[in-house]
Amino acid sequence: MKVEFQIHSNDKKKPWIVLINGLFASLELWEPCIDALKPHFQILRYNCQGQGLIPEVKHKYLLDDHVKDLHDLLSELHIEKAHLLGISNGGRIALKFASLFPEACHTVIASDTYDKLTTSMSLKIESWLKAQDSGDQELRFDISTPWIFGDTFLTSKKDQLTEIKELACKQNKEVVAGLIRGALEGEVDLKSIETPVLFLVGEEDVLTPIYLHQRMHQKTKNSKISVIKGGHASLYEFPENIDMHIIPFLKDQSNQLPEHSL
Repeated sequence: MKVEFQIHSNDKKKPWIVLINGLFASLELWEPCIDALKPHFQILRYNCQGQGLIPEVKHKYLLDDHVKDLHDLLSELHIEKAHLLGISNGGRIALKFASLFPEACHTVIASDTYDKLTTSMSLKIESWLKAQDSGDQELRFDISTPWIFGDTFLTSKKDQLTEIKELACKQNKEVVAGLIRGALEGEVDLKSIETPVLFLVGEEDVLTPIYLHQRMHQKTKNSKISVIKGGHASLYEFPENIDMHIIPFLKDQSNQLPEHSL
């Protein structure tokens, strides 16, 4: 499976960080975060299956398929080890990848994510699928928006939300349905992860709330948790969270990783 990707690299001695999109996102949404990461990393961002301009139409885009695609992409680019930064479904991908390929991960930052569905999460996401199956992309976006974006973002950045909606409504109907179906399946065995993990959760995240991240933190041996500004799309909503929370975590971890420095 070929995926679209972009690389930002001005120093091959710097460690790699891989940015993994949320469910309905594309690699372009990471743009406001790039400047904060470039001084410290070589950056790889890519579109998962079902994302980007011309995705292959599939009935389901499953977690295991996303993990395999990431493994294949890193192998293709000869990236032996990287930090993984994933948001929402991208956080799931990063966590599952770390559980299977610990030798390829320096650290994992999993933002506004989940290891397995709760009953309430299933009902929320199934409502998106029902809206999507009605044939109206705009309806699906409007129904999912209050679960994805925090109140502060919705109040203060309405123009940005309009741009996101315009992009979302251009997506292929069957592709979006396949993404949603894939999000309803798959689990991550957190207890098997040895890689250092930072769980981030938006203080206004109502889809995967703080208590769920606290549970994941308790299951994961070498993990930390931080509550940050924003909703379920916290890093997209407020890119300053990169400098405030992610860079300090990675600087702390770099002291424990002799094979590279940050």
